[in-house]
Amino acid sequence: MESGLRSDTIYCYDLNLRASFNPVCIDGEVAKFYLWHIESVARMVAESDAFKPNCNLVMIDFLLRHGLITPDHHQFKELSSGLQSFQIIATTLKRIRFFVE
Repeated sequence: MESGLRSDTIYCYDLNLRASFNPVCIDGEVAKFYLWHIESVARMVAESDAFKPNCNLVMIDFLLRHGLITPDHHQFKELSSGLQSFQIIATTLKRIRFFVE
């Protein structure tokens, strides 16, 4: 796995889907989809390295925005300010790239 900063943009969308919705893998990037309770996802993010770092960022962002990580969480400040730092770094890198190219 590569280490260091990457200048990627991750577009995140919250989609409300019926419980009966069954996604289909067609592009070869995903082997399988799982339907998990959000509490299970949060536990996996907090307690394991099961997901890639960029996926963890997306899930932490979701948990923060939906109030599932609350201000009384022992890492709330670090998580919320850390995501803001990533957004600031990404914006800065894009501006620098514009001036260099």
